[in-house]
Amino acid sequence: MPTAAISEPVKPQPENSTMPAAAADGAAVLAFPASVAQQMFWYLELLQGEVTAFNVPLRFKLAGPLDADLLARSINMIIARHEVLRTTFGEDAGELLQIVAPELRIPLPVIDISHFPADRIDEEADRLGTMEARRPFRLSTGPLIRAELVRLSPGSHILHVSVHHAIFDGMSMTVFSRELAVIYGALFDGQTCPLEPLAIQYGDYSVWQRDFLEGPEMKRQLDYWRKRLDGMTELDLPTDFPRPPVKSWKGEIISTLLPKELTDRLHAIA
Repeated sequence: MPTAAISEPVKPQPENSTMPAAAADGAAVLAFPASVAQQMFWYLELLQGEVTAFNVPLRFKLAGPLDADLLARSINMIIARHEVLRTTFGEDAGELLQIVAPELRIPLPVIDISHFPADRIDEEADRLGTMEARRPFRLSTGPLIRAELVRLSPGSHILHVSVHHAIFDGMSMTVFSRELAVIYGALFDGQTCPLEPLAIQYGDYSVWQRDFLEGPEMKRQLDYWRKRLDGMTELDLPTDFPRPPVKSWKGEIISTLLPKELTDRLHAIA
C-alpha cells in the first residue's frame, strides 16, 4: 500500500505562557478580556477536554504552478495581520483573558501523495483532510491555527487550514480566503503585501462588549426581559431518546428547501 511522504515535518511549538509576559525579544504580550463566546469555549474545554467539534476546517483546491514557500509566507502574513490568530487563553484572578503573542509563525508541511494510483488519490486526500480537521487544539497553549499542503501532482494541490472556533467563524472564512489570494498573488508577482494594517482588532471588540455588558444599557435590557419572562416555565419538548449524561457532539447537518412564502413571512417577522 502506498504511504504518504511528508517533505517537511510538523515542528513542535513551545507552549505559550497562560499569563501576559514580556516576549524574548522584549515585545509585549497583549491581553484582552475574553468575549462571551470565547468564555463558552473555554469552560466547555475544561468540562470535556479537547472537543474537536469546535474545529473550523477549510479546504482549498489549488490548480496550476504553486510556490509552497510563498504560500507559507502568505499564511503567516495573515497571522501577523490578525491578532486573534495569535491568541491563546488564560485566567488571571478568575477572569479569562485573550493572550496575544507578539509573533507567531506556523509551518506548512507538504504531504506528497502524487505517487498514489490515480483511483486512490482523491480518497487519500479526503482521508488526510479528515485527519487534519479532527486533530484537537488546546486553548491554553495553542497555536489555534495550523495548515498543511497536500500535493496531488506538480500542478494540483489541496490546502488544509484548521482553526479553533474561539478565534474564527463563518465570516472569518471569507476574510481569510480573500486575503490569502491577494497576498499570495502579490508575493508571486514580486510585490509587497498591498493590504492596509487593520484599524480594529478582535480585542477591541471584546473590550467594547465587556463595557456594554457592564453598562446601564445592558441593565435596562435585562430588567425588561426579566419582567416579560416572569412566571414562564422551561419548555419541555419530547425527544426521541433520553439526553445522555455527557454530550457526544455527534450530529449532522440536514438541509431542506422551504416554500418562498414561508421564508418571506419569517424574514418579515425577523
